[in-house]
Amino acid sequence: MSRGDHFDEASGIVSCTAPWGRWWQTREEVYIEIDGKSVGVEEKLTNRALEVKLKPTSLSVTIRKSQVLNGNLFRVINEDESTWTLEDGRLVSIMLVKGGVGECWKSLLAGEYELDPWTRDQVEQKLTLERLQKENPGMNFGGATITGNYQDGGPRFP
Repeated sequence: MSRGDHFDEASGIVSCTAPWGRWWQTREEVYIEIDGKSVGVEEKLTNRALEVKLKPTSLSVTIRKSQVLNGNLFRVINEDESTWTLEDGRLVSIMLVKGGVGECWKSLLAGEYELDPWTRDQVEQKLTLERLQKENPGMNFGGATITGNYQDGGPRFP
């Protein structure tokens, strides 16, 4: 495995908290974690208690007939490669594969769960470092930091 395969482990994640849990992104995926307790479910869940609908432009999550997430995604996803799991009967983990690699999602759903300006800058910096890691697999950018404005993917090098 290359160093890029473990980039998040070395560099950490920059997550956005929400009433139901948190979400974060890499250059290729968006991850969503919904904690059953945060949506009022104390006992363990089963797959039958969940309804997760992943479409190219929308997402819907219902737990015990109570809608937790529903709306249009910020950008298009690859529905066939996206997936979800239930971990330990408490945590719903969703992985959305971005339709456009390297795009920074400014919000999870259109107009909802938006990144504040500071968090967005942190995410942009992390995505830039991840891009540099993929472009330079022999180097380790996992513990690196960068400064400046890295909106829209950071600087482009010749």
